[in-house]
Amino acid sequence: MDILTKIEEIRRQPEHIRLRWVWGLTAVFTSGIILLWLILLKGQTADFSQGLQSDNPNLSTEFDQQKKSIKDVVGQMNSAVDSASQQTVPASNNGSTSSGEGFNAGSDPNPKATSTADPSSN
Repeated sequence: MDILTKIEEIRRQPEHIRLRWVWGLTAVFTSGIILLWLILLKGQTADFSQGLQSDNPNLSTEFDQQKKSIKDVVGQMNSAVDSASQQTVPASNNGSTSSGEGFNAGSDPNPKATSTADPSSN
């Protein structure tokens, strides 16, 4: 069967049949392109990883050393944060009877700024 006669045969079909052909062929060609892309990508990654291994055979040991170094730093930071959180800061009372740990919890340091009195009534 000639491809031109097949195209003419599809053109004579109703629209819903032509749409089936369009979507079917679109799916087939898209699948083919994706398959080709995956095959080429797999080949490129294999070439890339072989190139890395041949360039530096000790690469994995260097990565392991870096990983261990990072874990050590994280452990030191965690222990520093833990020790800092366990230290207590002494509270200064400054003669205040409130329990605000050094803050004047019950008194306003600027009473004029929060006054609700009408200034015209003075």
